[in-house]
Amino acid sequence: MGLRIKNWERFQHYKTGPYAERPEWIKLYRQILDDYEFHRLDGDDAKALIMLWMIAAERGGELPEIEVISFRLRLTEQKVKACLERLSGHWLESVYTDSIPDEDEDEDEDEDEEHSSTPNGVAVREAFELYNEVAGELGLPRAEKLTEQRKRKLRSVLNAHGLPSWKRALLNLEQSKFCLGEGGRGWRANLDFMLQPTSFVKLLEGAYADTNTAMEN
Repeated sequence: MGLRIKNWERFQHYKTGPYAERPEWIKLYRQILDDYEFHRLDGDDAKALIMLWMIAAERGGELPEIEVISFRLRLTEQKVKACLERLSGHWLESVYTDSIPDEDEDEDEDEDEEHSSTPNGVAVREAFELYNEVAGELGLPRAEKLTEQRKRKLRSVLNAHGLPSWKRALLNLEQSKFCLGEGGRGWRANLDFMLQPTSFVKLLEGAYADTNTAMEN
């Protein structure tokens, strides 16, 4: 079980482009001035929360291991654990961190565990392979590696929406001239685009199923 920032999508500015996965800055809403829960935090926890938002920007809203946070915040692991406990609930939410094998593990282990599922029974590897199958048919960029970052994001999408929704979003790619590269810029959708929460929901809802050549950045 790990932690991630609640409602992380609201903090995003870059939806696509070179800064989408490691943004230079994040949104900080003025409404925090009147947020009762924020003002209940003591100075140290409020400072830590803002730092955690920036750390999470490097990982799609998820937080790293305690020891990493400890180093980044220059706090002891004991203080970090206490701080995370105080922030959990309103500011942080739990996520599953089930183990999925790395590409460099033994081939036999990969064969046995490559269909390792998320807690709701959705196979991350299966969804990854489904994307590549559809991408090949539509002439979209194939994803060569299921990296750790992609695993985390794919697991998050599947836990939230399920495999049927993933398949429906893949089908909707065919209905979008923009996603297929027929827009003015010639941009084409790829796996990393689908793994962005906002983009996935729009794709799932058919928001790109038209001839529009502009996309929200």
